[in-house]
Amino acid sequence: MANSRIQQEFDRYNLKGQRRALMLCIKKDHIGADSNLKIMKQLFTDYGFLYEIEIDKTAKEMKKAVSDFRDAINRSTEDISCVFVVTTSHGTRDVITGVDNKSLSVKDIIQPFGDELCPKMKGKPKVFIINACRGKRDDSGVPVDTAADKDTQTYRSSRVAPCIDDMLVAYSAMTGQRRDGEEKRSK
Repeated sequence: MANSRIQQEFDRYNLKGQRRALMLCIKKDHIGADSNLKIMKQLFTDYGFLYEIEIDKTAKEMKKAVSDFRDAINRSTEDISCVFVVTTSHGTRDVITGVDNKSLSVKDIIQPFGDELCPKMKGKPKVFIINACRGKRDDSGVPVDTAADKDTQTYRSSRVAPCIDDMLVAYSAMTGQRRDGEEKRSK
């Protein structure tokens, strides 16, 4: 059925254009930040991304870095085929924390790349990786020798405006959970 009319009309993303990436990384008090940086640099290099890395920025500086990155994409004369935005920080449910311990909403990272604010990326893939805690409960994990419990929590993502499409948002932790090894922090 590979040659069906539906299959023929199915659009695949053309990734032959330039690829851009931004990484926002809080290293202060963040176990594993250096490893995350190394892995993402290698991934970006291996897949031909032009990338920027912003380290230990305040929440306000991170928001500006996202806007500046989006503006540079919109101004670019190059054909840009996809965008990655990666954050490595502390956080809670739908926010990440800057080096100043102030919060930046995850939607302030994602919404600038919607069709209205980033027309250059309309119909093109945008990938967001949010590597931060999403709550205070520890994730107890599953013992290596046992099957996962059938009654695991249901994961529900936040709803986003309809002009936000062609996006993949991946979180490193479930809603309400802390990542393994993450220290408890008080604000």
